[in-house]
Amino acid sequence: MHTFIQRIITEIRNTYQGDYRKVCIIFPTRRACLIFRKEFAAAHDQPVWAPGVMGIGDFVAKHIKTGVTEEIPLLLSLYEVYKKHWPEQDFGRFYGWGQMMLNDFDEIDKQLYEPSRLFANISELRKIEAAFLPEAESLHWIQEFVASFNEEKLTYLQNEFIKSWNRLYEIYEAYDKVLTGKNQSYEGKAYRDLIEQLKKGTFTSNWDHFVFAGFYGFSRAEEEVISQLNKKFQVSLYWDGDEYYINNIIHEAGYYFRKTPLINETSTWIENHFGKGNKHIEFAGVPLQAGQAKYAGELLSNLISSNSIDINSTAIILADENLLFPVLYAIPHLVQTINVTMGYPLKESQFIVLLDQLRQLQKNKRVSKTGQIRYHHKDISALLNHPLLASVVSKHPFDADDTNFQYYELDAINRMYALNGAVILFDAIPDTEGLFSYLDKILELIHLNLSEKSGNVVYFEDAVLSFIANEIRLLADILSAHSSEIPVETGWQMVRECIAGLKVPFTGEPVKGLQVMGFLETRALDFKNIIIIGCNEGILPASSAGKSFIPYALRKGFGLATYEDQVATFSYHFYRLFHTAEKAFLIYNTEVGKTGGGEPSRYLLQLEQELEEYMGARLSISKKIISTPIIQESVQAISIVKDEKILEQLQRFTGQNDNSRSFSSSALTTYINCKLQFYFRYIAYLKEHDTVGESIEADIFGNILHRALELLYGSSSPQIDVAAIDRLLAQADEAVDRAIREVFKTEAGDLHGNDILLAEVIRELVKRMLQQDKKDAPFTIEQLEGTYRSTIQVNGLPINLYGKFDRVDEQNGTVRIIDYKTGKVELKMKEFDSLFTDPKKKTLFQLYFYSKIYKDLHPGKAVKAGFYVAASLGEGIKWPGNGDHVSEDELTQFTLYLTQLIASVVDPSKPFNQTDDLKRCEYCEFRTICQR
Repeated sequence: MHTFIQRIITEIRNTYQGDYRKVCIIFPTRRACLIFRKEFAAAHDQPVWAPGVMGIGDFVAKHIKTGVTEEIPLLLSLYEVYKKHWPEQDFGRFYGWGQMMLNDFDEIDKQLYEPSRLFANISELRKIEAAFLPEAESLHWIQEFVASFNEEKLTYLQNEFIKSWNRLYEIYEAYDKVLTGKNQSYEGKAYRDLIEQLKKGTFTSNWDHFVFAGFYGFSRAEEEVISQLNKKFQVSLYWDGDEYYINNIIHEAGYYFRKTPLINETSTWIENHFGKGNKHIEFAGVPLQAGQAKYAGELLSNLISSNSIDINSTAIILADENLLFPVLYAIPHLVQTINVTMGYPLKESQFIVLLDQLRQLQKNKRVSKTGQIRYHHKDISALLNHPLLASVVSKHPFDADDTNFQYYELDAINRMYALNGAVILFDAIPDTEGLFSYLDKILELIHLNLSEKSGNVVYFEDAVLSFIANEIRLLADILSAHSSEIPVETGWQMVRECIAGLKVPFTGEPVKGLQVMGFLETRALDFKNIIIIGCNEGILPASSAGKSFIPYALRKGFGLATYEDQVATFSYHFYRLFHTAEKAFLIYNTEVGKTGGGEPSRYLLQLEQELEEYMGARLSISKKIISTPIIQESVQAISIVKDEKILEQLQRFTGQNDNSRSFSSSALTTYINCKLQFYFRYIAYLKEHDTVGESIEADIFGNILHRALELLYGSSSPQIDVAAIDRLLAQADEAVDRAIREVFKTEAGDLHGNDILLAEVIRELVKRMLQQDKKDAPFTIEQLEGTYRSTIQVNGLPINLYGKFDRVDEQNGTVRIIDYKTGKVELKMKEFDSLFTDPKKKTLFQLYFYSKIYKDLHPGKAVKAGFYVAASLGEGIKWPGNGDHVSEDELTQFTLYLTQLIASVVDPSKPFNQTDDLKRCEYCEFRTICQR
């Protein structure tokens, strides 16, 4: 295989015969330059004067006095101009728009378009034909754009667009002057400045022959640079194209070759690669991203083991660069040398996760009325459990669920963690300058702890963090003069975008071993064997052309790049890989995601339908779908036999010691609902993981209501009359605030969003309950939130029962057991035994259960039990039946059924089975165990 770069070397050697000082070879990428230098040196036995070799961007930057400036300084200079037009917008609001505007200005300059024409007033665009007579197709697109603006019916967005659009030329002009004054330049301006030098004759160079090699899709500025150089120097262009797609007028890969005037001046090396030689291509559909990487590793292992490929002529090409690390992990040990061209993308690094967690910690913190800073429990836990802080923070087990607090002050965090030096994580950030100081201290802290350890992984982490720390310091220096204008949140955003856009370069041998690279890094490079991963539509080619302020119709009308141009570029780089490739393996993801996907790239279909027809028998294509075997297991019914350990647990319900247990109403209604659910909850002690409530949910709502009423009545004398109720009404708001603080672990004043409304609902409910009690007054409080216990004889054994009553009072000689309910209650029944078969009757079961316990303790008293129901407080306390006290006959009947129920629970011969009613499983916390 004779590669494109090797052919360039041969051409240069034949032309210059050993003295290459006067020639400069310009490639589209730095990677191609590096390969050229290595192979050029290897091609010479004796020392020689090497030619100049550089990427096109470096060539332009070298020949203008300003060089090309980094993005952040360019944005700051643009903001100086921008704020004169929109003074009310801070840098944070400008940042995203600024990036878009800068990209558009850059593109306009690279295409050598006159900005005064493009950024003309909408009214002026109506006269565009008279202004500069565009081609008919261009005129059509411009007219279509103008027609969308009906002056009599402009929408708000159209008005805003016109206001912005009409200022863009003025901004462009002023920005150009600011950059010139500061010796700053973006790439497009650099091209414009270089062209000006060439036209004026002020361009000087030590080279007199410029070779442009391996390019596709020159911008107009690049074409003009070549044209101007050619007037004074010798210029050669070496294309890497193929007749197959250039001569096919509908093939997008040849679009720029057919379009550029330079192709007519020199057609050097337009080859016929597809017209000779054999190729084998395999399509492999694999589920999931990780599956693609794993399959590539297995494929590579098989190819090497069977001596089917030369690893030094093989490349893994990532159409989806997010697959870099899965692929690196999947490469088999048979591959001893790997050269990763892409670099380590910092957007995938642990530091980006840490940065986001620090940002969330600071963003979600709250300041109490007393000025104390509090941090959210989730942010604390996530941050202090981050791997980069593992060597910094020694933990006292921090489990926010144990305390149910949402927010913690630093003193409390210190009690849960030995923070050591990590206390700086909770430093205040007063401004953007303080943000950079904050991040610098954290990185230094992590570095000091990593330096005490050893190992390759630690060395790599430390090297990456040192690289990041240096970049953040550079960014801080750039922003130092403007930090007062930049909000802290924008500072976070800029740091994240800056770091996420960087790659830590890998080092390795560029011409030996397996090459792993991104799709666009393959330009001008050739391989005999290629494995392309991520060959899905939407990735290859990409699904959009990026953000721009310039509408699509104007792009078409003025000849700026559109999505179709991007597709043409992708298509060329894809087909160019097959010039020298003899074996190609194209892997795509078959998994359909939330937004679609699972579709192979259009290029795979083109290869199958078009290239196969062109090459005939010289091309073989095979296809395979790799599927994960589906193992269907039948769901087995679960039945728990009461073994010795379970019977020991049940025996505790009969004891009268510290280890004894008691049946509650909820335990028994759980057994009625599902015997297995009872086992999981009360015998096996399984439960859902309790989490700190992020909002006032139903259970927290009820607990706050209960606690507020307990606080109110607990502060009063037992004798409740109208005057007492009036006093309690005056104290209601304070009681609710205290209940919120105790139950929800948050000050009422710190509530936000929907929780504020729910707190008001609780206040209203408490007051309405008090108003209802005022109608019933007088009565005497006996107990609030009290626990009552009794026993029942089952098979000759005393079984323990207990209940926690919300309120017990006495009125006119009748004891009233009152329970507060925020949900629905069912107080009707046709048959008494339905209490013991229908779980929907659990509220009525509870009333009889409580009545029985109380009557057991106070057999001579008349008892009635009922509910205060939040949804129907206007109806007062709801009593079952006629509202009379519970009769002796009812209690006798209830006790009989209760005895039978408990006998079933403790019966050794009756297992804990699943319910047959699947509707009961719908909201069960154990349904995943049962696979229902």
